[in-house]
This record gives sequence, C-alpha cells and structure tokens, in this order.
Amino acid sequence: MIDINKAKQKILDLAIRGKLTKQLKSDGNAADLLVEIQKVKEKQNTGARKTRPYSVGASYASPNVNDDLEMPFEIPENWVWCRFDELYDINPEVIANKNDKAAFIPMEKIGAGYENKFDYIIQDWEAASKAHTKFCDGDVCFAKISPCFENRKSFIANNLPNGIGGGTTELIVIRQNKVLKEFTYLIVLDERFILECSKSYKGVVGQQRIKRDILDNYLISLPPLAEQKRIVEKVEQLFDILDKIDEAQKKYQKDKEILKSKIIEAGIRGKLTKQLKSDGDAKDLFIEIQKEKEKLIKEKKIRNDKNIISEELDEPFEIPKNWRWCKIGEIGVYKKGPFGSLLRKSLFVEKSKDTIKVYEQQNAIRHDSHLGQYYISKEYFENKMKGFEVFGGDIIVSCAGTIGEIYLMPKCIEKGIINQALMKITLLKGIDKKYFINYFDLSLKKLAGNGNGSAMINIPPFEVLKNYTFPLPPLAEQERIVEVIEKILCIINDK
Repeated sequence: MIDINKAKQKILDLAIRGKLTKQLKSDGNAADLLVEIQKVKEKQNTGARKTRPYSVGASYASPNVNDDLEMPFEIPENWVWCRFDELYDINPEVIANKNDKAAFIPMEKIGAGYENKFDYIIQDWEAASKAHTKFCDGDVCFAKISPCFENRKSFIANNLPNGIGGGTTELIVIRQNKVLKEFTYLIVLDERFILECSKSYKGVVGQQRIKRDILDNYLISLPPLAEQKRIVEKVEQLFDILDKIDEAQKKYQKDKEILKSKIIEAGIRGKLTKQLKSDGDAKDLFIEIQKEKEKLIKEKKIRNDKNIISEELDEPFEIPKNWRWCKIGEIGVYKKGPFGSLLRKSLFVEKSKDTIKVYEQQNAIRHDSHLGQYYISKEYFENKMKGFEVFGGDIIVSCAGTIGEIYLMPKCIEKGIINQALMKITLLKGIDKKYFINYFDLSLKKLAGNGNGSAMINIPPFEVLKNYTFPLPPLAEQERIVEVIEKILCIINDK
C-alpha cells in the first residue's frame, strides 16, 4: 500500500528542488524578484534584513547566504537562495476598525497539513484581535508550538469577513505579495522546514516554540514567479491523484489486485489526468487514424475489414468532452494464428541462420519474447506463413491455456510468426500501445470473460471483438495516463 503522506513529502521535496517543473528562459531570474522584494521592504521600512547590492545573475544566492557549503542542495540556475526574513514580513501589522467583523480561528479549528482547511468564529475585531495574532486575506499562518508545528497546523487565510482575522498567540503569520501564497504554503509544509525549525525550542517541555532567529535564517530556494505557479499547479494535480489513491486504498486495502484495477479503471475513464486544450480533440485524431487505415488498404498492406458493423456506439461510461468513442476494430489490425494443419510439428526444423522462429502462447503468458524453441524454414515462411509474421511493437494475446494474456513485443525481436494459440494486434498510429493494453487487460477481459477482469473464458470471434467500444483520448493524454498509472503501480508494488 502507498504511504500517502510520504509520497506527498517526496513531491514537495522535488518541487522545492526544481525537479518537478521545467525551467524556462522566459521566466527570468529569481534574483530579480528578490531585488524587487527588497525595494518594497525598504519603502515599507519593515525592519527585515536587507540584501547587499549584487549583480543579478552573477550568483544564485543572496549575499546573506555565506557560501556554497551552506546551501542544502543544488537548485536551477535561475533560482536563488535567500533567508526567510529577506523574503517575508513576519507577524506584520493589521489595521482595522474596532467595529469590523473579523474571523477568530482557535488552534483546534485549524486543519492539518495538506488539507489547508480551517474553521472560524465571527467576532468583533476588538475581541478577535485582543492579545491574539492578527492576519489578513492572503497571509500564510502556521502554529509555532510543538506538537502543532510538527503536525503542520497551518492555513492560507482566504475569504475572511472584511479580509481580516485573529487567532491564538501560538500562530506565526507571514506575508509577501510578490511571492505566490500557495508556493509559500508549500514551503511551510515541506519536511526540511519542519526539521530545521524544530531543532531548537524556547521554553520548558510541553511549551516548546520554534525560535525566531532560526526561522529568520531558514534558507529558501526561490524560483521565478512564473515557475512558482507551475509548481503549485503540478503539486495540486499530484496531490489530487494521491487523494484518489488514498480513498481507493481505504476501500480496497485488503486486496491489492482490486486496487490496481481501480487505478487503471480511473485512468481509462479520464479521472487521473487533466484534459488540456493543447492536446486537441480525439475526433480529429480518429479522422487521421482512418486516413492511415484507408492508405494501407489502398497500398494492399491490409484488407478492408468487413467485421466492423456500422451502428450507434454503446457508451459503457462517461468520458471527457475531448475524447471520442470508437470501435477497437477501427484502431488496429487483428490477426489470429494459422490453422493447425498449416503449422504441424513435422514442419519444425533446427534453428539456423535461415530459420524463422515460431512464437507461442508462453511468450504472451510469461511476457518473454526469448522463450521457445520451434522454428520453420525460411522457404516455408515465404510461401505460406508471411501473413502471420509478428514485428517488434506488435501486441500478442494468448488464445489457449491461460486465455487473454497480453504482451507488447520488444522492438528488437527474432524474426518470427505467431502460432495457432496466439492473436497479434498491430495498432495504427495515434494509439499508445500501453494505453490500449491497460484497456484490454481490464475492460475487454470483463466484457469477454467472467465479468471480474481476472481471466478470459475465450477470445471472442472477430465479428464480436472488433465491435467492442474503445475510449479514445488525444494521444498526448493517452501518454500521460500511461505515465501516471505506471508511477502509481510502481509505488503499490514497492519497486
């Protein structure tokens, strides 16, 4: 099972190292952003530490960061290291009229960590602010007392009455309009921030608080503003996926195979990925696929498929708007192995330079193209078996023994043919092979098997198989779906 909190911490760690997003020249340099922040601080006279003048782009650390030895890890060239108090105003002033309504947030009402949920009580400003921490919309607040700090009691103050609020004295409030508040919140949640700031406390046991000087000197890896936005979007997307996994884990924690199938099912229904305008529409992709198929028919490389019935498609579930339902016969070429009389044991020969391999169902069942010892002569291949040749990138499916096992043949395989117990599938351009395999392995097995997706009772005849419906996303999203599924299954399998 996946440790969701551990996975989220890994994502945050990658995010603050610049390993979750691309660095773009158009973003500019974070050193320029730091200079702008310092100019604002000087005008406001906040009393925060000021950076010394330095050449923007000449270094990727503020002059208040002493040397390379102090930097905890490598960051991208257009990022900059800086101190916490160089970047933020800590516990800044909040001005309001005493009769204004304000939000008072007790510690016990503050959500923990990634949830970023909080609840408040509406009070008069005078009551809410008396002897309490004060904050405004957009401020990031976190607990400074143990164990609330380690438990990530924190929130972004949003949609407060009159935009103002007050809370327990055990909160720290940070503000910076030129740094994305959501990115600041990721810094507060990061494991390194928790570990570094909790190294030393003030006060007696049970009343431990993080020291202000430790917070002031905490090192932040600051990206340009445009990349901050991309980081936040990516983290939110990945956290959303992990939350869905967590929900599925709780529901199917006793059966890993059911969990895997639910994850694949979510992928092929468009639940694990965002639909992007830049991907285009699968309707256009389908037209291109059909053009390629017509071209291959004209070139006599494939035959016109008469098994596909022209009728209204059955839509077994809802798909995103830029996807398209089609039939699996419309997106590939399918070929079953030769009849038994065409491939008798008496035709097999010893392996040599002039022999052609015969692939068997064990290759599909055990996902290994190297297995097998049967060969036919090159002459017999040219005369009778050429139409059954299997190529690297083709998909083979077992039709005997364990039925319905599917395998993507590696690019570099020994020249060979399929035997009577195999079917080969050659997908047309525009179909991601791994996406198709995920669909076949789950949905198609359910349709053609015993209903639970675990095994097929038999391979349906072509007039049935080729008319099964297929959810077609744009190619870019097919690839993203495969990537997300593989990452999740890798974690589940502890690889």
